[in-house]
Amino acid sequence: MSQSFTPTLAGYQALVPSPNQSKPDFMSMVSGLMAVALQGQATLLSMQNEAFDVDQAIGSQLDAVGLWVGITRNLNAPITNVYFSFDVAGLGFDQGVWYSPLDPTSGTVTLPDNVYRVLIEAKIEFNTWSGQNQDVSAILTVLTSTFPSTAIWQVDNQNLSVTTNFAVFSAVGAPPILVGLIDSGKFSVKPAGVAQIVHFWQYALLGYTETAPTPILSTGLGAFTFTSDTPGGDCYDGVDDGLYLWTEVVGNFEVSAKLSFQSSSTASKIGLAVRDTMLANGCVDIIAAIGLTNSGSSFYTVWSDFSATYPHTPDNTLTATTGSAGEYWVKITRVGGTVAFFYSIDGVNFAQLNSLTPPTLPSNLYVSACLMAASEVCAGTVSALRINP
Repeated sequence: MSQSFTPTLAGYQALVPSPNQSKPDFMSMVSGLMAVALQGQATLLSMQNEAFDVDQAIGSQLDAVGLWVGITRNLNAPITNVYFSFDVAGLGFDQGVWYSPLDPTSGTVTLPDNVYRVLIEAKIEFNTWSGQNQDVSAILTVLTSTFPSTAIWQVDNQNLSVTTNFAVFSAVGAPPILVGLIDSGKFSVKPAGVAQIVHFWQYALLGYTETAPTPILSTGLGAFTFTSDTPGGDCYDGVDDGLYLWTEVVGNFEVSAKLSFQSSSTASKIGLAVRDTMLANGCVDIIAAIGLTNSGSSFYTVWSDFSATYPHTPDNTLTATTGSAGEYWVKITRVGGTVAFFYSIDGVNFAQLNSLTPPTLPSNLYVSACLMAASEVCAGTVSALRINP
């Protein structure tokens, strides 16, 4: 019966024929030669298990792993906080560099090992992805692990397109590396032949100072908790206060979400908003919202007109009908020059609450999930957030 062989010095010595095992000079020669061979074997084994292991590789070894997997650590990233700007502290007169048409707006960035390793792990997940929607979250979860205060979720639009949403829900803003990864298409998680629409959601606090340590917190794919510890204002009647998670849209759109709210005031609101600018008190053509108020017992729509280009219409509120476990849905659509507001108690059947047709409406608008704390401390959740296109 054959016996297994263990590649150790004693194992090789045991292979020497018995007449030669009693010769000390010969056994010393065998031991010396096999010690060198064993050291070579150990080195090769460590290269396999350590130097080129995705969890332990560094530098050029990690580059080699990335080459095998199919992704590089070099990408183009936007050049930020360099060129002159009126709206960014530290980049005003005698501070920012004047931009000329020949100046670059992006440069090649070499990803550090910790970021590149996460990208490789996500690429491995993608290479073995089944192509089914329920498995996408595993890839997206890997991607968010290295960027604090970020969330990624993807929605199948059921028309051979998917919408990939990236959210940065802190005042610090998006890391340039993350923006570069998004723009480069390295986060493209979709089957061949399926179009991908990308929306980048950003944090904005307008009109007041918030003291809550984490005003916006991701609680799942497309789900966020909004918290205000500082009474703020509203988005109408000449006041423009609010906590926003916003994205820019061009042309017609549909945005929807599920809401819940903890508040004792009819002034505080949580919901979806549409604006023509994200500058406080800067809206000219439209600033409107739909959501929940009065502890989630009423739907509402509000809008304001800071430029007096069209009359301000009073709030339109409707007593909410109890939904499933207190869950309610709202939706905003744009078709041409009209923006319409809808509500639902089941997320399937929507009824229109109001509509708005300003005299002019720019092609580019900003939609958001938002909390308007008004005169009290409050909190609420926005989940199942989706936008199309």
